[in-house]
Amino acid sequence: MLRNFPKILSVIFGLFFVGNVLAQTISFPNETMLSRIERIAEVAKETGKSITYESQFLTDISVPPLKTTSVDIETWLRLSLGNTPLTYRKINATRFVIVRRTEEKPAYGNLAGKITDTFGVPLAGATIEVKNAQKGRMTGLNGDYAMPLSTGVFDIEIRFLGYEPIEIKSVKINTKQTTRLDVALKETNVSLNEIVVTQIPPENTIIGALRAQRNTPYVSAVLAAQEIERSAANTVRDALQLIPGIVTTENNGIIVRGAGGRWNEIAIDGIPISNYDPAYNIFSFDLLPVSLVDNIRLLKSATPDIPTSFGSAMTDIVTKDIPERNFVQLKAELQQNPQSTFQNQRGRKYGKWDFIGLDDHSREIPENATEIPAEHFRIYDRKTPPSQQYSVTIGRTRTLSDNGNRFGLLFSLSYQNTQRQSIIEHTQRGRWKSIVQYTGNMSESRNAGHTYGYNAVTGGMLNVGWQFAKNRISLRNIFTRSFDNDLTEISQHLEDIPENDENLSRQFFNYPTFSGLLQNKLDGQHLIGNVSLQWNASHTLVQRERKDAAFSEMYKPLRDDSLLYFLHNNPQLKDIYPASSGRYRNREQSFRMGASVSFPFHWANSASKFTAGYNANYKRIRYGFSELILQYKNTPAPEIYRTFEQDNFEKTMMDHFPFAMLEHRWSEKLRVIWGVRANYENIVRKWEFMPSANVTFTPIRDLNVRLGYQRSVIHPQLADYVPFPVYDTYLLGTSVNRPIRSSSVQSVDFQIEKQLGAFDFISVGLFYRHIKHPIERTTYEYRQDERMYVLQNSDKAVNYGIEANARKQLDFIADAVFIRNIQFSAGYTLTRSSVYGKRMEMRDKDEFIETESIQKRPLSGQMPYLLNIGLNYSVKNLNANVIFNRSSRQLFVLGENAHGHEYRAPFNSLETAISYRLKNGISLKLSGINLLNANEIFYTNTPDDYVRDEYNFPTENLLPHKSENYDEGRDPVIHKTYDERAFSFSVNLTF
Repeated sequence: MLRNFPKILSVIFGLFFVGNVLAQTISFPNETMLSRIERIAEVAKETGKSITYESQFLTDISVPPLKTTSVDIETWLRLSLGNTPLTYRKINATRFVIVRRTEEKPAYGNLAGKITDTFGVPLAGATIEVKNAQKGRMTGLNGDYAMPLSTGVFDIEIRFLGYEPIEIKSVKINTKQTTRLDVALKETNVSLNEIVVTQIPPENTIIGALRAQRNTPYVSAVLAAQEIERSAANTVRDALQLIPGIVTTENNGIIVRGAGGRWNEIAIDGIPISNYDPAYNIFSFDLLPVSLVDNIRLLKSATPDIPTSFGSAMTDIVTKDIPERNFVQLKAELQQNPQSTFQNQRGRKYGKWDFIGLDDHSREIPENATEIPAEHFRIYDRKTPPSQQYSVTIGRTRTLSDNGNRFGLLFSLSYQNTQRQSIIEHTQRGRWKSIVQYTGNMSESRNAGHTYGYNAVTGGMLNVGWQFAKNRISLRNIFTRSFDNDLTEISQHLEDIPENDENLSRQFFNYPTFSGLLQNKLDGQHLIGNVSLQWNASHTLVQRERKDAAFSEMYKPLRDDSLLYFLHNNPQLKDIYPASSGRYRNREQSFRMGASVSFPFHWANSASKFTAGYNANYKRIRYGFSELILQYKNTPAPEIYRTFEQDNFEKTMMDHFPFAMLEHRWSEKLRVIWGVRANYENIVRKWEFMPSANVTFTPIRDLNVRLGYQRSVIHPQLADYVPFPVYDTYLLGTSVNRPIRSSSVQSVDFQIEKQLGAFDFISVGLFYRHIKHPIERTTYEYRQDERMYVLQNSDKAVNYGIEANARKQLDFIADAVFIRNIQFSAGYTLTRSSVYGKRMEMRDKDEFIETESIQKRPLSGQMPYLLNIGLNYSVKNLNANVIFNRSSRQLFVLGENAHGHEYRAPFNSLETAISYRLKNGISLKLSGINLLNANEIFYTNTPDDYVRDEYNFPTENLLPHKSENYDEGRDPVIHKTYDERAFSFSVNLTF
């Protein structure tokens, strides 16, 4: 018995050990595959089993931590080798061999990002080391990097001389996906060999990187690439709606702080896009895939190195030149509108290439009058197809060396075709006006009809970038070609004829318009020692041609230089009505160039930098028109009178913009940028000096306090100098230019922003604008039934307000997983304005004069308040969002007097989208717009709401308890349209 005691005791202890093993969890850390297999092999050896492997196949593969209650060696192998390019073969019960999967290629993903300091300044030459894969890269001149890695989990260490190194644990690389890792490094005074590496999780690096990007030297909002990538945005228009406080309009305009039009600049890669004509969308945000976008900046104040002036804000869309990885992205989208899709669509004869926005020259001026038969102006009926959009985007990148040298190319080609109907419930624009005005009662006489919209746009981008040593050269190109062919039909009972259907008067017009945009930009960055040199050269061409424009009215055949009448297929009207065919062309071209040099120095215990540079801009406009007018008469004998009119206008403009700027930084607490930019324009022939100063103070972590001042000058655009009347198809009236002065703006901005998390923040700001000689258009009633829109300067205007923006996860409400994945965003802007100026009056019917006027009103195009609210739900591959916008009344067009101002009534819009990303790279998205089925109503206030003078005429002052707000059933309706809801479905494939 005693002799067998040791064996009995060993069995008892063995059973005890096995029981504990079975009851406990076996854990393996995050490590390389070689380390994991070595651990498993040691345990297998103790149990009489063996594992055969080749170390060279395992060194470059990382595996995540593993926890299991199983003590089976084969289970450990199966769990460790899953989702890797390796597998195992079981030779017999005690022997295993590790082999590569023969049926699959090794799985790879990408690691990419940008390394900056805490102020967002790129760190060129920083090293990125993948510790458990023996790989590394250096950042380029922009602080960016990219490298392919096998699928797995890695530890990443980032170093830069003079900054605290950071080690980020457990960075996961997924197959055929790019994991973005942006890091902001802190400066240190500790010598390099004494620095202790800080270990932080990846989500903290995102917070720091976003904080650095938002820590701009001016008052702004920045939408970073990380925020765009985690959303369901497919186009730039989708992405813009992620910025609280910004609203995109249907004609691709932007409303910021309740203002749009010429007070806001829209730029791509720092080059402004012409936006002076709201009737035509020269550039469509829907044509830019977000895969091309690096970030979007909304600037509300400026620094001297920004080579353009703006009155309210500037939205700059910065595109990539070198992608993080190779990819191909295909997208197809269909949109259905119950009011339009598969319904009757009316229009004149189409050209062969209209569908891609190209001109087949079928609308040129005929050589003789006999070539304009009535058939030429016939209206055809067709069925409306669903709106369509297609795009292909290709990204290619090549790493030339491990020290950051890279070459990249991005190409995108997009096409969209939109055909929609708008119901015109009533309009008084154009040459149709009633003595008794319509106030919304459907029993009243109305000018009603439809607009049958047709728009085809083809666009593309080609960006190329080359990064070598401490140099970077980029070439960016964008083009669009569009064709608009809207047909509007309106019918009306005129007040001076009996009201019956036989006496209905009709009007319809059609202005086929070809538009094109071509923009090229070449820029370079070079670091020579501590001196940074930047340069750029760009070219922009905008052209618009209205060909074979046609207008017809069955009543009042009065000719206007801008209205083009035609003879439709009613031959009995030949002895009454004229006909014509007209062409209008506008070509604007600009060439920009600039260069700057900067170098760092120390002053007053601050890290400082001096920058000086020069920018120049040469513009040229060519405008021309030609009209062939035919007059038919039957008495005393049938005869055709032919009149041909044409004229041209050409003007050039040259701008010079020298600037100097100083930047001072005291640790991470205080940053001051100040300087001056000068501007000389050859038309004005006057030097303008525009000083600016921006202060950023960070009293505590994640809290920024910003104060900015700037003076800017907004010159008339070249199109404002065109001396000929131009018909505005959006306002249905004639726009007339007259000599105007430049506007100067004194701006003060204050903002407090608190970073609440990786993607969460809250900000509150105040702003003040003093504008001297603001440029506006005002309405003049040329005749009782015809409006003219005259360009003018007011004396001055004051605009001020408050804005608040927030974005926050709802995890503070409850700890439920569903609630944690919902993000709330909101933006609110409240503005007030006063305008002191002049009104336009016509003397002797051929000359406009100004009369003094003081008006407590917004600037033209402004709103008293703007509210937007959004909810976004995101989990794994599912994303859903809802966006609500509330726009208050907008002063749309100035009138001759206060009760003649045309306002757009408060407008609510609701959009929603839900998307799902499949594992094979396919993303599905379902969207809905105008879900509230809202009408757009434009109105004037009734004269009865205003105090009367001694002659019983309305004054500028409202009666007590009256306001400019829309009073339904009382205020006259100028224009009311109805567009119906629309739903779209898109498929996005990336591989």
